[in-house]
Amino acid sequence: MVERFETEFLREVERQREAHPDYLDFTGFQFPTIVFFSINLPNIFFDNATFNMPCYFYVISGHSENIHFTYIIEEQSFLKPITFEGTAGFDGATFEGHAGFNGATFKGDAEFNKATFKGSAGFDGATFKGSAGFNGATFEGHARFNETTFKGHARFNEATFKESAGFNGTTFEGHAGFDGATFKGSAGFNGTTFEGHARFHGATFKGHARFHGATFEGHARFNEATFKGYAGFHGATFKGSAGFDGATFEGHAGFDGATFEGDAEFDEATFEGHARFNEATFKGHARFNEATFKGDARFNGATFKGDARFNGATFKESAGFHGATFEGHARFDGATFEGSAGFHGATFKGSAGFDGATFKGHAGFDGATFEGDAGFDGATFKGSAGFNGATFEGHARFNETTFEGDASFNTTNFNGLTTYKLISVHKVIDFTYTRISSLFNLEVNQWIKDNTDDSIQLSLIKIRRPSFSNGGRIIITGNMGKYEGNHLSGISFINSELINVEFLDDKWIRLNPSERKKSVDEILLDLKTKGRIEADDVSAANTAQLYRRLRDNYEETKRYEEAGDWFLGEMEIRRKHDPSPATRILHTIYYILAKYGESVLLPFVWSILTISMTTIYLTSSRSITSIDKMLTEALLDAFLMFLPFKTPDSYLSLFLHMVGALLLSLHYIALRRKLERR
Repeated sequence: MVERFETEFLREVERQREAHPDYLDFTGFQFPTIVFFSINLPNIFFDNATFNMPCYFYVISGHSENIHFTYIIEEQSFLKPITFEGTAGFDGATFEGHAGFNGATFKGDAEFNKATFKGSAGFDGATFKGSAGFNGATFEGHARFNETTFKGHARFNEATFKESAGFNGTTFEGHAGFDGATFKGSAGFNGTTFEGHARFHGATFKGHARFHGATFEGHARFNEATFKGYAGFHGATFKGSAGFDGATFEGHAGFDGATFEGDAEFDEATFEGHARFNEATFKGHARFNEATFKGDARFNGATFKGDARFNGATFKESAGFHGATFEGHARFDGATFEGSAGFHGATFKGSAGFDGATFKGHAGFDGATFEGDAGFDGATFKGSAGFNGATFEGHARFNETTFEGDASFNTTNFNGLTTYKLISVHKVIDFTYTRISSLFNLEVNQWIKDNTDDSIQLSLIKIRRPSFSNGGRIIITGNMGKYEGNHLSGISFINSELINVEFLDDKWIRLNPSERKKSVDEILLDLKTKGRIEADDVSAANTAQLYRRLRDNYEETKRYEEAGDWFLGEMEIRRKHDPSPATRILHTIYYILAKYGESVLLPFVWSILTISMTTIYLTSSRSITSIDKMLTEALLDAFLMFLPFKTPDSYLSLFLHMVGALLLSLHYIALRRKLERR
């Protein structure tokens, strides 16, 4: 059979050379045996040809304008690399065995469109000086294009790589097209250089895809691509725009140390495994709008020189932006963080937007710096939130924000306008040692209650020892707290100076409409005394001190009547909680007689009552002559005994002198306070 084929093949060659001396056409030809070619012709066509066995094309000495091709396998390593002087056309060809083009030179176009390589295909070190077409080609064995140079356009669109594909160290000087290509094995593009545009639109990588250290000098398009295995772009450089819109990363995605000099586009991309962008540099805009991160997302130490947009993105696991730098605007509006969100030590040089974002886990912004405006309007913190040591240089907005977990702003610096308007509070927001250098507006919309048992639920805003500079002030409006059932809520000011705090339209706790105002701190003290809660930072001394400071604050703003409530509160705390029984008794007497000097009426009533009782006593102890005269004399004597202007002549008059002096003094004190407050 072999001999017959060789005989027929030689006859076919002779026939074609007589018919058309300038080319040979083996279109659709089937080669069942090993064939060696060394032919000096401008063109040889093998369209849709089938090579069932190895086919060797080689040349003893070079000839210009001729195709010279050597099929290289290990056993035939003595054969020289081949050179294609003209077009190399293998469209639709089938290579049953190994196809070896290692070190080959294609000076014209190389067409392998829809070719089938059933064995391995070796193009390592090959040079394609014209365009290279592998559209729709099928590589059933390993495909090796390592250290290959494509000077023209390289097209692998819709190609299928069933085993590993190696393009490591390869240089694409023209455009590289892999749109719709399928890599069933691993794909290696480590150290590859794409000088033109690189297109992998809709490509599928079923194995690992490695682009470590690759350089994309033109646009890189991986839109709608699918990476089922690991996708590695560590240290890669994208000098043009990088498009991964709608791409799916089913395995881990690694972009650590990558550099994006143009825009990085990951809108609606899906990361099902870990996503790593640590120490990456984004010199253009970075867009991850509506992207989904199902695994951990890490952008630690990343630098965003342009705008960074994560609007509507979803982070199902932890998200890390620790130490990241945002030089442009950073937008996370409407983003959802289902795991922890870490922005510790991050720097936002432009505006930072988290409006409408949802943080279901811990949100950490400790030590972060916001040089521009920072917006958290409408955001929801379902877990704890930490802004300890953070700095807000611009306008900080937390309007209509919901804090369902604890939030800590300890030692936070608010250097610009700050607004916490209409916020909702569930647990505790802590502002200990906060530094304020501008207006700080605070207004609570609602205190969230969710406990169903008998335990006390506390919803608190703690303002502890704030410091002020450059005219900084706190303005608190509206709802100061409530106590309903087993839910206690309010704004606590223990150990805080209130000189730079202003209260507008403030509504404090009143246990019933006729009672005085109360701070949440007083109720905390009462519950602590009863053993119902633990409140280590609340004591009778610092609560009384708070009421004294509240009184001074209200008197400074000429709200004298309301200031009296805080004086009453201070005295009530001393009456209830002073360690000395004698002191508690004296305060009780003071309250009964004059409501701690706040009532003008009570001393007057007690004075009338004292004089009346004395009159009755004197009348009953004297003989009756004339009722009218006796009552008049007794009333006059009682009145003179009450007034401390006459030397007492009996123990009764001495006692009445003392009572009179006390009640008159209390009346004078109360009257003077009323007059001073006008």
